[in-house]
Amino acid sequence: MVKETDSILFLILGTLLAGPILIVFTNFYEILPYRYIPLIVFFSIGIGMFFSKKPNS
Repeated sequence: MVKETDSILFLILGTLLAGPILIVFTNFYEILPYRYIPLIVFFSIGIGMFFSKKPNS
């Protein structure tokens, strides 16, 4: 497993949330429903990794 997995997921989350945050403060960017698919995939991967982590003994 990659050591930097948490950092990579954090960067992906920041990228996915940049659009909605931008639309809150400006009317420059329109969020269409199909753009939520990467967010769903991100949370699916994150939840899968959370439940697959083995506790350190």
